[in-house]
Order: sequence, then structure tokens, then C-alpha cells
Amino acid sequence: MPAGSRRSSSRPLSRRSFLALGGGALLAAGGGTWLWQSRKAAEEEKLPSAPLLGDAPASLWSRDMAVGDPDERGLPLVIQGAVAMVAGTGIAAQDQATGDSAWFCTVETSAAAVTTDGKQVYVVPQQRQDAYKDFGIHTVDLDNGDLRPAFARIKDLNANRYSTQLLCAADGVVYLAGGGGTLASPQKSYLLAVDVATGREVWRLEVVNPERDTPYVAAAAVRGGRLVTYETGSEESTSRVAVRDARTGVTRWSRTFPNGLGGGIGSRPCMDDGHVYVASESLVAHRLSDGSRAWSLAVGEREAFGAMTVRDSVVYALGRLGVAAIGASDGKIRWREQGTGAQANEQTLERVPPVVGERYVYTKIASGLSAVDLKTHRSSWVFQTDVSRLVAQERDGRIFAVGEDFLIALPLQ
Repeated sequence: MPAGSRRSSSRPLSRRSFLALGGGALLAAGGGTWLWQSRKAAEEEKLPSAPLLGDAPASLWSRDMAVGDPDERGLPLVIQGAVAMVAGTGIAAQDQATGDSAWFCTVETSAAAVTTDGKQVYVVPQQRQDAYKDFGIHTVDLDNGDLRPAFARIKDLNANRYSTQLLCAADGVVYLAGGGGTLASPQKSYLLAVDVATGREVWRLEVVNPERDTPYVAAAAVRGGRLVTYETGSEESTSRVAVRDARTGVTRWSRTFPNGLGGGIGSRPCMDDGHVYVASESLVAHRLSDGSRAWSLAVGEREAFGAMTVRDSVVYALGRLGVAAIGASDGKIRWREQGTGAQANEQTLERVPPVVGERYVYTKIASGLSAVDLKTHRSSWVFQTDVSRLVAQERDGRIFAVGEDFLIALPLQ
């Protein structure tokens, strides 16, 4: 359907119908209500509404799915031909190509307590309030979805104050964060590494956890033998990046930053083999090896950057004025998105990093998912859907996007 054409209806579209259309049309109930609400939200943020350009591709498939509170920041788990999410009464896995059900694991858990290394799904079932002494880490049988017996029992740790977090898994080790103590005793927080093959703790590190109702570790990833964590700072207005030896837990370096857009420094670590990139009051690159500053890009408040992705020595940063491409080695802006105004709210800017393909960089904006052409630096089309999390499966060219109650697959171009 040509850009700018309208589809009118006397009744609201169902979410499934809305997702299936997937074109560049202005999809609305009651003759433009949805578009009006998007513009109204943008006006309330004092930001212009997003352009609706070109013909967006149809979704490859879509599934209605109760995938939980977007604040949990659970990402789709891409694993061995399936994509899985914590949904309803367990973990639901769909075939990546067709969207058909691959398996379902019945387990009471949360997105924070599930992770993958791309080969296996790791799960900590929700703990009883009186279960203060230990808990198990389980894997899922990927043939039928059965929850296997615990391969590790974690002692002297509980989910009393903060839910246990499975942060990430890599190289045969699962990394987690959790608390110790009881309701009547002081709370302590720990980072742990657990060997998957033996079930033994590799190391345990006590960390300072500020008195807040949020998890201590916002995000974590392993790169080059180092565990990188984004952590809640000691002050309400700060966050911290810490880099530890993944084998020993020894802290190699850490840096504290003022919180950036959305009240943090990102929902996923942005790093490559050489640097960790952080969007705070400015965009900075620290050397992964020793934490020294490689470069810093100062930006004004109007152009502030949030969530970032790095690919092929280019950092793609989502900001109030659209996406910008920045040289990973020198911090120089290669190009800025053209023909747009500020389009994303504060939470989107912090939580939804861009996804990069061969032709487009995909960003979440107020009206949907925008595809910015890597040659023209302009948005070619907008797929209208209210997604809160994105992940790419580059090998087969797919994007998996999650909203409040759906999971969809789009072509990655």
C-alpha cells in the first residue's frame, strides 16, 4: 500500500490483524485514532511525530503471547532453530522460520531468571518466600520442553529481597546475581559464576547493593574472557560499569557515570573486542583491557544518545534526533539520520538498542519500528507496532520483536 494512504474502519483492528498487515499504511481504529494518539504522545513529550514512509514488509509471522512487563527487559532467547520467551505459566518456544510452537516448559519463573548461551536455556524457578537456604539452576530439554533436574544447587542465597538474576552464560559458565540473609537479617548481594558441567561455584563475590527496589545488575555480557556488568550506582543519579575476570571474579576496573536518558546507562552492554561504549552525559569509549578512556563525544541535551549497538567498527546510537553512526576507533560522527525529528521517548532511548542489517539500521520510534537506510541515512519505512525489545538472528536474516502481549518475526535486511 502506498505511503500516506489510509485504512479506515468502523471497528478497532485486533492486535493480530494489526500485526499481519505490516505495510506503510496508517493503520488505525476509528479513522486515525492510533495515529492521533502517537502524535499526541509526541506532543506531550514536546517532540514531533514520526514520519510514516515507504512500504514496510509484512511480518514473517506473529504470535499472541503474554510476555510480561516490558520493565523486566526480557529478550527473546535465540536458540537452536527456536526463539523462546517467558510467557504465561512458563517458557514458550516458537520455530524461528514458521512461528509454530516448538516446545513449552511449564515453570514459574521470570525473565530475569532465564538466560541462554545459544545452546541451552538456563532457568531458576521462582522461590518460595520461606526458601532462604538454597535453590537450583536447571536446563530445559529442547526436544520436549521438560525442565531437567537441577545441575547446580546454590547455597546460602535466596530471592528474599531481590529476585535471583541469571545474567548471562558463556564458555560453559553461568553468571548470576542474588541476595543472602532473611527478612530479619541484613541483606547482602553477590555475583556468582557456576560451572555448567560440574555444578560447582567457580567464584562468589560480595557486592554493595544500594537500598532500592531495582536489581543491582541491570545488564551483563562476557567478551574476551571478561564479565562486563552495568550496575546500580551508590547514588540515585549514577550507574557503574564494572569489568571482571570471567574466570576468577577479580575486578579489573570500574567506572561510575551519571545516569543518561531513561535513568540509566543502557539495558545491554555495548562492546566489541577493544572497547566498552557508554551513553551518559556524553558518549564515551573505555578500553576493555584497562578501563582507560579511548575517546569521548560531547553532545548537547537536545541530541543526547541512549541505547547503542556496535557492528563492523561503527557504533549506532539512538538519540533524540534519530540514529547516528559513530566511528568505534575515534568517536567521530560518520553520519546522522536525515529528515527526522526527535521520535523516541526516554525509556525507548535507554532500553531498545538499534539492530543493524546489511541495508538498514532498525530503531524503535514512537510510531513503530523504523528502517533507516545505511546509504541515504533516511527512514525508508516504518513498521507500525508497539515493540519494547528487539533481537537479531543474523544468520537467517530475521528480527524478533516483543511487545506487551505478542512476539513477531520480521525480515532483517
